Amino acid sequence: MRRTRRPGYVLALGISITMLLLLTVACSSSSGSSASSGGTSSQSAASTAGLAQAQAMVAKYSTRPTAIPINTPLKAKVPTGKSLLFISCGVSACTLEASIIKGVTDKLGWSFSTIATSGTPQSIKAAWDTAVREKPNAVMYTGTDDTYFASELATLRANGTVVSDCCVTGTPPTNFNTNTVAQNEPVGALFADWVTAQSGGSAKVLMVTVSAYPTLVGYVQGYNAEIAKVCPKCTTHLLDISYPDVSAGNSPNDIVSYLRANPSTKYVVLNLDSSVGVGLPAAIAAAGLTGIKTIGTGPDSTILQYVKDGQQDATIPFPYYEELGGAMIDGVLRAMTNQPAINGTTLSLPLWIVTKNNIPSTQIFPIVANSQQQFYKLWGVG
Repeated sequence: MRRTRRPGYVLALGISITMLLLLTVACSSSSGSSASSGGTSSQSAASTAGLAQAQAMVAKYSTRPTAIPINTPLKAKVPTGKSLLFISCGVSACTLEASIIKGVTDKLGWSFSTIATSGTPQSIKAAWDTAVREKPNAVMYTGTDDTYFASELATLRANGTVVSDCCVTGTPPTNFNTNTVAQNEPVGALFADWVTAQSGGSAKVLMVTVSAYPTLVGYVQGYNAEIAKVCPKCTTHLLDISYPDVSAGNSPNDIVSYLRANPSTKYVVLNLDSSVGVGLPAAIAAAGLTGIKTIGTGPDSTILQYVKDGQQDATIPFPYYEELGGAMIDGVLRAMTNQPAINGTTLSLPLWIVTKNNIPSTQIFPIVANSQQQFYKLWGVG
């Protein structure tokens, strides 16, 4: 794996390089030659129970969810004529996020604008400087560290602007915060369940992450905790792809290099498949590798096509509509109308394992098919 990094990009994304992300993650059933037959029997029983648990979880979350993460009605009339500014995080997913938010602001009768950043500290700070000048009623942002715009954020809040965020570490001084490291742990646990169920309880796994996206550590933590319980015969290696490699499209080469050097590794977990998985099926095929099974999260249209074509085995879609077009705007509305805030960091976000066998023939988003209608009903919007 290339280890070169461009500091500007890495720092801007709020890098929080946890030692966990730099170590090989292993969970082995080896207990040494002195293990008694009773110990072996206990381990076998644990493996059997873990496999059954993993299979049950995979079955549960292979069904499309139907509930949005909030069910408390807004007890005030939604104000009209407001302005909302979205500051883009600098990757392709944010383009989708902007379109989702605009759909909701149009419904509410608000004006909407967006500022795209390139992910550098300079572009992020410039975007927040613009927000201070424009004085919108609300600002939403995702995936950027408030260290780089702390003074601008304070100014906006002091001027009465409501701020809502997701996908960041720490506790930024905003009105609403969701999709934290802890909230990503259930996705990591599902990765472990899927690998265990697919392998029958014994696998060598490559988990691919990008520590430049700090909230992805939640996937690692959730995976580690669950794999230890459900698959004592599984071993896992963690591959940290640098942000420059992600930006340059080199992730598939890094992954294939590891798989070629470790031919017994047959399971690949992609912590952000839209960033590290595009081009991976072709790279695997070109390398002559066979029997590789892959699951990821955060798919874009390319990854979803891979799943439809059977080139990627599974993905767990990111709840864009339920978060960006639902929970985050809900936080804005409750702040604007002086309603009690809902703790966005404790919300149970919808989970769905999508495969070739259950992927919809039409749109996969929203994950909860009528999520927007459910949120509009909560807000009293016709």
